[in-house]
Amino acid sequence: MVPSNQAETLSGNLVPFVSQPDISMMIAQLQDTHWAHKTEQGLEMEVGSVHFRITDVLHGSSPRPGDLIEVPAKRVASPTIRVRNRSNYWNALRLNLNDNLILACRPTDDPRVWNAAAARQISSPAEGDVAAVRQAYEIEQFSGTGPQRLKMLAAALQGDLDLLSRYALDYLERQASTQRDSAVQLLHDAILSSKTPADRKVNFALALVGQAYLIRDRKADAVNQMIVGTIATGLVNEDDSARRSTWARILASSVLMEFSPDPQEASQIRSSLTRSPQNPPAARVNSVLSDVMAHATGDEKEMVSQLLKAWHSSGH
Repeated sequence: MVPSNQAETLSGNLVPFVSQPDISMMIAQLQDTHWAHKTEQGLEMEVGSVHFRITDVLHGSSPRPGDLIEVPAKRVASPTIRVRNRSNYWNALRLNLNDNLILACRPTDDPRVWNAAAARQISSPAEGDVAAVRQAYEIEQFSGTGPQRLKMLAAALQGDLDLLSRYALDYLERQASTQRDSAVQLLHDAILSSKTPADRKVNFALALVGQAYLIRDRKADAVNQMIVGTIATGLVNEDDSARRSTWARILASSVLMEFSPDPQEASQIRSSLTRSPQNPPAARVNSVLSDVMAHATGDEKEMVSQLLKAWHSSGH
């Protein structure tokens, strides 16, 4: 436990805290605030505490609904400067009387005081983010079969609740070392699904080219081939020109990465990735990349040109 008088830097993202066993997740209504002014590194700060009434507990044995808790807090005193310092999310919250928040909290050495690790402002306890947190804990604590959990994750990725979708992505990345194949398949399905919002598809593609999934040492294995094929399909299916440029950059990062210090081996790996049956027809990819390059400038134009050469050499 941490001392009861120290305010943590607050995150605005609840997702990473669902998997942390020392976190209690709760819905809380603000009762009052107590601030003292303090200067830190030439910046005037408000340091104090926020009192909340617990209206519901989403995870954890304590506190209980109806309990009044105190949460240490610290924020920039000036509202105009505060909005530019959102890395500490205390600066982003309104903290008005009766505001409702989802709080991810850790206990302290005082049972009445809880340190907030993350928060999300909600309009009411009936908001979708509350349902998303509940469903995230259902997945996290699910004790059924692997295929059943994968079905839950697939629904979360493609569903309407953004917070739940981000949790599913976080869960898959945490399990990628042992479940890389099934995770990439789920992200492939989500990117190709008509139910998944376009911006979310881009986020999934960015995840696919991360170190958890696109593994350099695996070269042109089946999973790396699926990753490249999925991103190429996302590219040719995208109608928005700005997002097409983003898809092209993501595809370039997967195909043009240095798979081997040996130029000949690296070329062979790229050829295997671009010739994979997972990819859409080469003519479609070349056509879309040519259109992207026609509107690109500078480094982006050079990058797309290199990507086009790689795809031209696939010759299928």
